[in-house]
This record gives sequence, structure tokens and C-alpha cells, in this order.
Amino acid sequence: MIDLKKEKKFSLGIFLFRLISLIIILLCLFLLYRWNNENNENAKLADNLAEEFVTESESHSQNNENNNLDNSYETLEINFQELLKQNEDTVGWIKVNNTNINFPIVKTNNNSFYLKHNFKKQYNSAGWIFADYTNNFETLDKNTLIYGHNRRNNTMFSNLKSLLNPEWFNKDSNKYFYFCTKDSNYIAKIFSVYKINQNKLVLYNSFENEETFNNFITSISQKSIYDFNLNVSYEDNIITLCTCDNNNKFRIVIHAKLEKIN
Repeated sequence: MIDLKKEKKFSLGIFLFRLISLIIILLCLFLLYRWNNENNENAKLADNLAEEFVTESESHSQNNENNNLDNSYETLEINFQELLKQNEDTVGWIKVNNTNINFPIVKTNNNSFYLKHNFKKQYNSAGWIFADYTNNFETLDKNTLIYGHNRRNNTMFSNLKSLLNPEWFNKDSNKYFYFCTKDSNYIAKIFSVYKINQNKLVLYNSFENEETFNNFITSISQKSIYDFNLNVSYEDNIITLCTCDNNNKFRIVIHAKLEKIN
């Protein structure tokens, strides 16, 4: 004899299992769609900003010391006056050669907001490229810290992982990038690239004295996967780019010496 109560319970259990499975599948599809949409939205926004507010002039020469790079660079003319009308948090611009990193840099009073908001200050899990809130862009600190997400679709700062391949630096133009503020344009000459456990990463934007600065430079230079043979002294200012390595356990870090373009 069939136990109708057990059969009903079994049928109800199957129904609930299928319903929950369907809800989970739909939720996953929605989250995937939103993730992809947010990435595409930021990529399109970055392209539009670069097209509208950046003019790249022809290469020109500049004298260089103890450097094995060619001395021809392009000049980025950034319309900061109009950019600031789009977002008053704008403090600079960064362009890394042979990557899609070409962004305005923003800064606010914390390091959390732009982790989940884009240049338009709209919620976006891809965030934006932002400077450490403690950095001063009126008179640059000894070390300017710039952060951005490493997205799996190769947007934001994800292309920095290319720099972990020593062969990347076989091309001279990959040994430097461009950094602009409202007042000055800089060539950022890379002198250290490495991946490090996030728990061991220590970054400073200022230093008590020459000795602490030199010790910091020695420490980060020794971590580098590539020997850039570039001298960095206490008179120099540096810039640091930092992103995650897609697992939140490690960080990809790039340090470069800033040289103002004449």
C-alpha cells in the first residue's frame, strides 16, 4: 500500500530542491550579468574620458642620467579644468604603455569609496583608479600611492600583471609610464616590480629622514623580479602602483622614479 503522506513529502522535497536550484542559477546569472555590465561600463567610460580630455603630442627628447632608455617621450595634455567639472575628486592621470591603463586618478577622504564606485561616483564593483587619501597632490609626497582593482576581464589595473613577466621589459617603452597632475607631467621610470603576500606589504608615502627612505628603496629594489639598473636617491620622488593578484592573498606592486618632463 502506498503511503500518500510520504509520497507528498517526497514530492514537496523535490519541488523545493528544484526551486532553490533554479533561484541559485538565476541569481548567479544575474550576478554574472551585472559583473560583466559593470566592467564594460567602466571600460567604455575610460575610453570616452581619454578621447574627450586627453591630447597626445608627438614624441620629444629629454636628457636622462644613468638610464638605458631612449630619451624620446610623448606629452599628454590633460584638460583638468573640464575633468574637474565631471568629478571634483580628480587629481591626476596615468597611462601605462602597451596596456589599456589610461585613466584619470581620483582621491577622496578615504580609501574605501572608489573601491566600489566609478569616476561618475556611481556604484560599480570594478571601482576606479584612485590615490591614497593621505597623499598630497599640490606638492607631491616622496611616494605617491595609486590603487586599482585587478579585474578578470583585463580592465582597470589588471594589465599590471603583464609586468610580472621579465620579458615584458625587453621593450624600452615598457620600462616607464606617464603620470600627470594638474601642475606637471612626469615620466615614471620603473625600478622595481614584484608580487608579495598582502600581509607582508608595507608602503609609506613619507619618510622621517634620508636613511629611512634609502632603506625603503633598498628593500623594494631587492624584491624586484627584474634588474632595472636605475639609481633612486633621496632627492627623487617615486610613485607606487598596487593591485591585487585575483585572489586577495597577494599584491602586484610597481615602483617608479618620477622625472618631470621639460
